[in-house]
Amino acid sequence: MREHTVHSRLYCRALLPSFMVSTVTQLSANAKMNLRHEDCWQVFTSIIKPQIEQLLSSYFIDWQLIEEHVTAMVMKHKGLFATRQIITRIDDTANAVDGLTDVKEFRKIKRLGFRPKICYLLKNELVADNVLELPYTLSKRRNKIHEYAEVLTDDDRALFNLGFRLLHAFYTARCLDAGSHQISKINSCSGSISLSRFDIC
Repeated sequence: MREHTVHSRLYCRALLPSFMVSTVTQLSANAKMNLRHEDCWQVFTSIIKPQIEQLLSSYFIDWQLIEEHVTAMVMKHKGLFATRQIITRIDDTANAVDGLTDVKEFRKIKRLGFRPKICYLLKNELVADNVLELPYTLSKRRNKIHEYAEVLTDDDRALFNLGFRLLHAFYTARCLDAGSHQISKINSCSGSISLSRFDIC
């Protein structure tokens, strides 16, 4: 029992500075320095570290999907997809890609900032403006994580997920060729979302 207590204290002591480190690598190095007992280190590497990695990635996966959806809808509307397949990533050295009509334009859109893409969707009425307001607001929240001592909260995580789910309905309609009835239904549902109208373009 005493040995377990000592191990627990060492483990907790190692995790305390994790609030100030920026990467899992730094956290692991800090834990390695403090967890001097081999059993403690094995518990960290086999159980704790994977859970931390999963937790950190879960905060960003919804935002990554939001960016992918926005980019895909712009590309789809511009006629870059030669087939029903949605392509959002290609090899850096590729000059031609099966399924793409214009690799140069593809790369141009990929490099385009998030705001211009949002503006494109708004101007072409591809997504309801009250739905796009949340991803745009979240993009500013995402940018703040680069500032010192900024952290993502559980509320942030919930909002990223909400933004993805709202946008996914339009992505399905626009990129996966849902019928006009489905698009009309989505537009009707989005009108009930309590987000104010916004103007960024």
